[in-house]
Amino acid sequence: MIRLTPRQSWNAKLILILRLLFLTSIYIYVTGCSTPPETGTICYKKQGCACDPNDASCEGSLKCIRGYCGNEECTRQKGCKCDKDAKCDIGLRCYLGYCLEKETVNDPCKDKEGSQNCPCKADAKCDDNLLCNSQNVCEAACTAVGCSCSKTSKCDAGLTCSQGFCAETCDAGKAGCPCDKDGGCTGDLVCSALGSCVPATCKSDDYGKKAGCPCDNTGQCGTDLLCTVNNLCRGCKDGEAGCACKTGNVSPCADGLLCKDNICKSCIGEIGCGCFADDRCNAGARCEDKNGTKQCVSCGNTLEGCSCRENADCLTDGLVCLGGFCKTSQTGTVVNQKPTNPRCYTPCSGDSIDSKTGALQICSVRFKLREGCQAKQTCTNGSCIENGTTPKADEYPNCQSNTDCPSWQACVKDSNGKGVCYSDCVGDADCLGKGRCYRYVCRLPCTTTNGACPKDQHCETDGQDKGFCVPKTKTNTSKPAASTSPGSFLLSSQQLSFTNQQTTAVFELWNKSNLPVSFQIKRLQDDTPTGGNPQSALNWLQFGVCASNTDTSCPTLNKPLNKNNPFVIGSIASNTRILIKIANAGGKPAASSIYKGSFEVDGGVLGKQVVYVEYAQSGNGQWAGKIYAFGNFNDHNLPKYSDNVSISQLKGNAFIQRWWEFKNSAHSDSDFEAFQAALQSIKNETWRIDKALTDCAVLRNTNKGNVACYPYKGNKDGYGVLSGSLSETPVPTGISELNMAVNLQETNNVLKGRIVSDQTLHYPGDPSIALTFEGTAAPSAKRFTQLTNIKADVYIGGRYNLHSKDNPTDVKNPIVEGSCDTTFFARTAVPWLVPGFSFGTHASLGLIRERYECRNVKYPNTARGNITANDAKALNIALSQANTIPNGRSLIRRIELVDGALIQNKFLFIIFRERFRSFFDPAKGQLNGSINKDFTNYGYMVLERVPAQLFGNDGGTCQSDANCTGDKKCFQGFCQDDPYKGSEPPSLTTCTTTCSGGQECINGVCRIKSKLEQVSCTPDVIKEATG
Repeated sequence: MIRLTPRQSWNAKLILILRLLFLTSIYIYVTGCSTPPETGTICYKKQGCACDPNDASCEGSLKCIRGYCGNEECTRQKGCKCDKDAKCDIGLRCYLGYCLEKETVNDPCKDKEGSQNCPCKADAKCDDNLLCNSQNVCEAACTAVGCSCSKTSKCDAGLTCSQGFCAETCDAGKAGCPCDKDGGCTGDLVCSALGSCVPATCKSDDYGKKAGCPCDNTGQCGTDLLCTVNNLCRGCKDGEAGCACKTGNVSPCADGLLCKDNICKSCIGEIGCGCFADDRCNAGARCEDKNGTKQCVSCGNTLEGCSCRENADCLTDGLVCLGGFCKTSQTGTVVNQKPTNPRCYTPCSGDSIDSKTGALQICSVRFKLREGCQAKQTCTNGSCIENGTTPKADEYPNCQSNTDCPSWQACVKDSNGKGVCYSDCVGDADCLGKGRCYRYVCRLPCTTTNGACPKDQHCETDGQDKGFCVPKTKTNTSKPAASTSPGSFLLSSQQLSFTNQQTTAVFELWNKSNLPVSFQIKRLQDDTPTGGNPQSALNWLQFGVCASNTDTSCPTLNKPLNKNNPFVIGSIASNTRILIKIANAGGKPAASSIYKGSFEVDGGVLGKQVVYVEYAQSGNGQWAGKIYAFGNFNDHNLPKYSDNVSISQLKGNAFIQRWWEFKNSAHSDSDFEAFQAALQSIKNETWRIDKALTDCAVLRNTNKGNVACYPYKGNKDGYGVLSGSLSETPVPTGISELNMAVNLQETNNVLKGRIVSDQTLHYPGDPSIALTFEGTAAPSAKRFTQLTNIKADVYIGGRYNLHSKDNPTDVKNPIVEGSCDTTFFARTAVPWLVPGFSFGTHASLGLIRERYECRNVKYPNTARGNITANDAKALNIALSQANTIPNGRSLIRRIELVDGALIQNKFLFIIFRERFRSFFDPAKGQLNGSINKDFTNYGYMVLERVPAQLFGNDGGTCQSDANCTGDKKCFQGFCQDDPYKGSEPPSLTTCTTTCSGGQECINGVCRIKSKLEQVSCTPDVIKEATG
């Protein structure tokens, strides 16, 4: 312990007093608060003075609150709102929700803690039928539908306390209740198509419009009506969701609701209200425990752990949106360090000869960079500097961030924060942690499917799924200018995609600097015939500034849409975000069905950033996303599935029911959002969370576990119904997830192309695929186009064993029993590594034995584009190893359509059945029971149009396809491999009983005779093998 002398103790106290006085003066200056009236003076009408609640006896905007003049917006002073003593000035306490003197005269609640309108008890409880609110005051408990209740509390007349909440009672056969087990109802009621009892006078046109009749198919009712848990419209009761707020000295709305514009509305997920079932909130808020209750609070500028929908909600360095929360990138961070021996690099187009030394200068084929500098430059500390010049502090190679350096350098800062551009690696061994060397800089590895890059970076690839995180804004010269700005700005997206069905977009601009800055947008270029001129580039696009900085639907604008170039945004305050709306993307030249272009956001001293746009009017291009396969899927009623089937006929599968609802909706953005929320809940199984099951049971007035709901912020109560009866309509489970990508080309009502196997590893060989849509017109012409057929077969070639044995006279040529059919198979040597079991094998020239296999050379790859016949043969021999049954027959997987659609010309949603042909042989008695049936599995895929460079310029010049050879197509003046051509499946010969060519008729298809041998072992061998 340190002991102070009396003088030291006095000095310490004096310093503490001075600090308190200084902080108090700062507080008063910053908040603008005034001190309360001095003791002993006449206090009348001013802040903190006594007043009569029945008389307007406070001056200005002050109100008489709890007997004192105050302002509900003030803080800490007498008469200001509070929720605990710590939020009141010294000498005051938080009493009845307001800061008051500790000794309150004529205290009406003295010794009455727990009574109505008095402070709660010490354990935060109140007397019966009272509720302790957020201001620690006991108020009349909520007794309406959905309010919490207990054995000692009451609910409104006609309600019962069920599962801890007030709910309406409902007996089978009565009005609004389910029909009885025989489908009947009492009195003059009839059983509706929705399975509930309704008056016989209710016609379908009355649904959602008249009291006593069913709600509409969206679960809504008209003005002054409320859709009950029994799916009937009834008159609103004050305090219920969607109804008028209560008046008087009671809580205006039921628990979990908020009074807005005199209407009780759900506030789940909003700041100050409850969290969603999975502990998430709306973007910009986080879920915290407040006195045992989970509540959404503001994230402020600390976004780690904050709820999010996409990476754009986590606009902070190093954070990405993972699992609905802003988190540090899973790949970690990269530490760039000053290299021991800095090297210089220069852009190049090919190898060259140094004019001075005659040495060969090798240009990297991948990065188009060579070591060294250009003429009249010197390599100084790892950067090329012009001879005879000395860079200033604000010039290259000095830097503040990676965007100040060229793409082959990173900004490395010393302990004083001074940055210099360096190329900090030659290989992966030079990088720390999880960094890898890419373009001579240590970068984070990433994939295009899951991102995982910090917000100010994007995943750069060279056509594959894997890549590296690089800055979104970079210069491409060897002498970039370092910024002297006091900060930077961020954009939520630098790649915007439009279609003929979606011609508007909204992106976020965030001024992260410590000064207000003026911004403007300048068009740069597009690839239409006149797009090379910045004055005419993208001149059809309209820009505007949204009135709200949180509502991405941008219903109103502060600055109206216009085509001005430049478009002047105006000044944005420090650390402030705004939303920019882009419209009229379809106003392009009529001759251009697709286009790409760019514009820049100019932040003056903060620099510039480029935003790339693309537009597609047809379905041509690459579609990528995920394919989801179910482990448990009830297909009992799928044979009944058709366009005119009713939802009550689809019992057995909640997933199919939710798709049917969306399919038969108006296909609005909100309809699609609700369907996507249901898919998300099915995939992540959030419907199984205990709170979600409990809340859902209350909402549907049934026992927990009977129904399932999915979290959805678009509904008043924060949920949508996933299954009305889990026993009758279970939710499919056991989802596995894989990547999926297809290249598709639109011709009339068909999208045809190929599955991209290097991004879809479970479907090898780039198999062809064709999607047929309703009608005869192009599917991209409508917002929602029904899919009617899908054709895609995936093959894995067959294989079978050949027996061999040692040749005592010629070790190089073992004795082989049988041969391969060279039309379909090639003989391949396979190492044999099982000691003691040498039957059918032979000694190789090495130290191990080998055996032979005949492997298919025909499938799945066929010669196309840059894949020659020999290439296809080698690939097929390798892929046939994946065939688990060595009977010589190919394994066939067929993708069949259950249902699907093209949505907004941007999303492909397909429910599929994957059929795997049985390999059992009826000729060998392998048709017992259901063993001869094909294997099937169900799933769905969600694909989205993605930017992808399908064509290059590596072929000869052309004017049309006729100028190109083979499978090449003429694209933008060059002969290119057709990116839409896939491997075609072989033609199968159908049969009834017999086949020619020594083949067998199996399940109606001619196939080669099985090469699989029946193996039997003597008891002593089995004992030796199994121990």
